[in-house]
Amino acid sequence: LVSGVNEFVQQLVQQPELMLCDDLIDLVLELGEEMTPALEATRQHPIRDQASQQSIEFVTALSYVRPDKYDQAIGMLEEIHQNSDSPINGYIARAIATCYFKKE
Repeated sequence: LVSGVNEFVQQLVQQPELMLCDDLIDLVLELGEEMTPALEATRQHPIRDQASQQSIEFVTALSYVRPDKYDQAIGMLEEIHQNSDSPINGYIARAIATCYFKKE
């Protein structure tokens, strides 16, 4: 799970396209509730590689982008955004904006 998530996020970094971020958000919207338990279990065990850890945290936060969990997703995304100087910060900001848009 970690390697798959990390590989996808690395593709976002290497080929920066906002459409990929939107596609990822849409995919996670469809599968989020089913993905959340596995992502949370993975997230609870710190990974030595900081980039992989951040990727898991980002996708875990995205898995909460659903009507009853928008506030949780926003909180997680904002925490990741504040605590990092990462190449995916643009995607994190986009995901936060998407959450606020969908929430309203």
